[in-house]
Amino acid sequence: MRYFLRDGGTAEKLADELVDAAYSVVEGSIPENRVGDIHVGLYVAVRQVLASCMVRRELCGTRDVCDGDPVETPFIVQAPDAAPQ
Repeated sequence: MRYFLRDGGTAEKLADELVDAAYSVVEGSIPENRVGDIHVGLYVAVRQVLASCMVRRELCGTRDVCDGDPVETPFIVQAPDAAPQ
């Protein structure tokens, strides 16, 4: 099974949208002085899950001739420089 990003979509945009969606569920219960910390924490957690669960294979697919295709991780786990907006 394969999943693809829509045209114009990027791994970074997907991570940002997932964080925004997760944040919207809890935002009413977060004190204002913790908003940045919670947003960054969600961002790092979402990227870690995506990085551990997803790979990208540029070529072929599941055919036997594709066994040697390079596989890369579209999400590198790293803390963001600033909280995403």
